[in-house]
Amino acid sequence: MPKSRECSDFERGMIIGLHKGKHNATDIQKILGIPRTTCIDIINKFENDRVTNSLSRTERPPLLTDREEQTLLRSYSD
Repeated sequence: MPKSRECSDFERGMIIGLHKGKHNATDIQKILGIPRTTCIDIINKFENDRVTNSLSRTERPPLLTDREEQTLLRSYSD
């Protein structure tokens, strides 16, 4: 089980709503039980980019780059 989890869109909306209601990150942390740094990150992302939802991840990143894969195949075929 992971150490942390991603905030849902609802939780992000709650953080933004409380921020618009003139609460600071420490107050939001106490109210929602979410780490203060997470609240700060979500608020900053909202203020700078107007993004309220989390960015989607497409898939697991590859273990090897294209160049590394070519090198491996070249050394294997020799």
